[in-house]
Amino acid sequence: MEGEKELLTKIKNSIREGLSDTEITRRLLARGYKIEYVGVMLNKAKIKKRVMGKIFLFLVFMIISIALFTIYKNYLSEDNSPQIYALPNAGINTNNSYLITNITEVTPSHISSLLLMMGVTSLHKNPLTFDKPKICFKVDSLEYLAIITGKTIKTEEITCKDADINIVLTKEEALGILNSKNKVEAIKQSISNEKTSIELIASKLELGAKGYLSLQETLSTK
Repeated sequence: MEGEKELLTKIKNSIREGLSDTEITRRLLARGYKIEYVGVMLNKAKIKKRVMGKIFLFLVFMIISIALFTIYKNYLSEDNSPQIYALPNAGINTNNSYLITNITEVTPSHISSLLLMMGVTSLHKNPLTFDKPKICFKVDSLEYLAIITGKTIKTEEITCKDADINIVLTKEEALGILNSKNKVEAIKQSISNEKTSIELIASKLELGAKGYLSLQETLSTK
């Protein structure tokens, strides 16, 4: 008969092959081992297996913890100081809207200001991919891509790529919103009247990960 070490190795191999305790016991009894000794060896084999399983789970827990800490540290390191892109010659009043101005052209600064009032600074990076929120404004044939980083909104007149959502409207409608006293209410009504449309480009999972639900609640007319 084998020594204890060799027998323990054979029992472990049998367990890995998927043999049941009953089958392992039957085979060892047939080879002349006493049932009490077989029981002791089976327990030893399983104890070591359980220990390895716990070590594996601990390592997985540590990896996840380190990943979450890195994500949190990255979030804290962002520049969260507000950077407001104000409308030219416009003042800000207490209800988060701008005073009426005679705007005749749509500029990236106007788009940034409008997005600011819509509350897009509540959006955040996807915590897994670190991809930033991107919103495309399509005003007639022109496109404006806004990238939100913490409290900063950077908007450029550029062909939109990889945007999360498109906000589509005519220049006439855009100027009407920009020249209204309460711009947030104006865009909400424009959406309700189907003069402004919102196209969801990214998946619902991606939109949820970046916090777009809060933007949907802001623009809801209900």
